Amino acid sequence: MTGLISNIQRCSLTDGPGLRTTVFMQGCSLRCFWCHNPETISLQPQLMHNKDKCIGCVSCPRDASVCPANALTVSGKEMAAGDVFAEVIKDLPFYGKDGGVTFSGGEPLVQARFLAAMLELCKASGINTAVDTAGCVPWANIESIIGLTDIFLYDIKAIDPTLHKSGTERNNRIVLKNLDRILLSEKNVIIRIPVIPGFNGGQELERIKTYANAKKHDYKNLIDIELLPYHDLGAVKYERRVDK
Repeated sequence: MTGLISNIQRCSLTDGPGLRTTVFMQGCSLRCFWCHNPETISLQPQLMHNKDKCIGCVSCPRDASVCPANALTVSGKEMAAGDVFAEVIKDLPFYGKDGGVTFSGGEPLVQARFLAAMLELCKASGINTAVDTAGCVPWANIESIIGLTDIFLYDIKAIDPTLHKSGTERNNRIVLKNLDRILLSEKNVIIRIPVIPGFNGGQELERIKTYANAKKHDYKNLIDIELLPYHDLGAVKYERRVDK
């Protein structure tokens, strides 16, 4: 089983409980205008161009493997599930009782079969697993990995459906419905709310918090609610994408 991996980040303290290895997968079902990993949106390898390194070849190779200045890179490397696991297992001594591996993106559930293969390898070795998802995928995708996942990091970007669509180009009906189904499964969930200035602040943020707190009251497996502050670190990545 192979799939597309954008990046493997070690020693993360912000992608779930404890110290974690975060595997960023390629492909996303949303088009959030504030996305800080825009290189992972496409389900195809994304060519990136760093103009600060570019030496202005008369005929650009448009091939990261032969770029003389390393100004061209590719997000989305085809890897086997076993090869990804070989990278993850290197960090096993550092996980402790709370840490583990988090699969993020993009939207990891876009590559559900590949995700399941990697989760199976992690679970067989007793590694705690987390899936960071926005939930905008068919329930069958979630159902296929729910038994292999210890905790879901679940993004809620807006409750108002019109607002959600304006910011992500997708309806949030499936997002909220899938959250309910995950909570009913008794899997641990952390709701994460990205706070985007000019989009979901003020009244909408209060609406999201009321919604999330009501769920936390009803479901003991909703273990936390986190507010994620906005940052513009993805801005330079938008500029570097060659095929937008």
